[in-house]
Amino acid sequence: MDTTSLRGHPLLGRIDPPLWAWTLEASDLLTVARGGVVYGPGRFRRCLGVVLRGRIEVRRESILMAALSAGDVFGAAALFNDSPDYPTTLTALSPCQTLLIPETRVRALLRQCPAFAEDYAAYLSGRIQFLSQRLGAGSSPSSTQMRRWLSRWPSSRMVLGWRSSEHSRQRRLFSGVTPFTRVRRS
Repeated sequence: MDTTSLRGHPLLGRIDPPLWAWTLEASDLLTVARGGVVYGPGRFRRCLGVVLRGRIEVRRESILMAALSAGDVFGAAALFNDSPDYPTTLTALSPCQTLLIPETRVRALLRQCPAFAEDYAAYLSGRIQFLSQRLGAGSSPSSTQMRRWLSRWPSSRMVLGWRSSEHSRQRRLFSGVTPFTRVRRS
């Protein structure tokens, strides 16, 4: 499994190499053709996903939530709960390949790697900031639909894709993280 593109990744880049190798042993590659469903209601795994190549759109009903590409994270809404459905549909806009890290390994990483735990907290905080900004975007029909949809889901299940806009990890923790920008670590 070639994961060299994930070196320096804002969420996975600080995991010690032996722990990362152990994580990859239990992880799967998912290849999806253009137009195929990556995740969706009733069709998902209890895994944290990372796009390795290709583009994916994230929709809730008719609302476009995000567009994901290489390096983007998805699937956190499938973790740490027992919901039978995933709240959004992720569709491949081009042939894509994703890495799926099982919840059991995510739990182990949170316990065994403080750097990953910090970065995962920053990721979740960024999702909260993004969704809060989307809710406050105005009173257009799409934001009204968004408010209606978000009121039906517990906040722990509303995490979609993630990218951060800051260059340093410290600035990234509580600043304007959106799903449309990416971190580059030095």
